[in-house]
Amino acid sequence: MTLKQLNISYLNDYFKEWFNWEKVKPIKVKMTEKVLERDMNNKEILDELKPEPITLAQFFGYLENLDEKGWFICYVKDKNNTLRAVFVRRFGDGWNVSASSVECPGRWSAGRRVFSCDFQTPSDTITGEITINGSKYKLVKV
Repeated sequence: MTLKQLNISYLNDYFKEWFNWEKVKPIKVKMTEKVLERDMNNKEILDELKPEPITLAQFFGYLENLDEKGWFICYVKDKNNTLRAVFVRRFGDGWNVSASSVECPGRWSAGRRVFSCDFQTPSDTITGEITINGSKYKLVKV
């Protein structure tokens, strides 16, 4: 797959180093987007929004669905299985695609959109016990 076929006008050096992008064939999948309601760094996004990592093939397949205005963030494991933040925005006639370490302390501005195949919702993580009308119920993940 070529950059032109993917409508990508720029890849940063980290992306080129960390991913074997030349060998990837795009896969179209349904994604969900969440808008950052406040400035957040990668750790906060991963801890609070809990986006599931996507594959590079899924990332390339989803590019054509992105709105041409705005910044988009997702999390992808690189060729060494290290989780990376991948971010994309429209620049001129193509997509500007970059990657960074999830340890980067920089903050993403409110309004940026995070996309993933799945987000772990708070109800997915609730455990413990509740009492309803005097009866105790154990909460379990299903």
